[in-house]
Amino acid sequence: MREIRDPVKRFYDLCIPEPNSGCWLWLGPLNAKGYGRLSIRKKRVLAHRFSHQQFKGDVPKHLCVLHECDNKLCVNPEHLSTGTQAKNSADMVARGRVCCGEARETSKLSAQEARYIRMSAERGVDLARCFNISQQVVCDIRKGRSWKHLREELL
Repeated sequence: MREIRDPVKRFYDLCIPEPNSGCWLWLGPLNAKGYGRLSIRKKRVLAHRFSHQQFKGDVPKHLCVLHECDNKLCVNPEHLSTGTQAKNSADMVARGRVCCGEARETSKLSAQEARYIRMSAERGVDLARCFNISQQVVCDIRKGRSWKHLREELL
């Protein structure tokens, strides 16, 4: 029969203190976004969320657990706080952690192509076909909903 280990013991076995930053670095499995994960009773939980719950108390479902240290592998409860998704997004922008434009891995366009779309008088359907993107993407670029960082360049 398989031994059921204490989740807190497993948590401690899968992290190690980093002396310079004070972070507790997660050494266990990661999810697709690079955050630590832990299985508890066959349910996967985020390691930093588990840490916050164990050491600081429950986290309401509508709140996120935020990393004050900007290290997604950190599970030190002293580096974690709760906040809304809006606060998390604003924090990402303020700290320069937002990857936009052609720096995004999934971007199909270069900044030059996005500028061309924004300034072009061609029909959206033709631009979409030319750049192999949807008409909605063309519309979003033209209205400034995407490639927002180009807005300042055009003013």
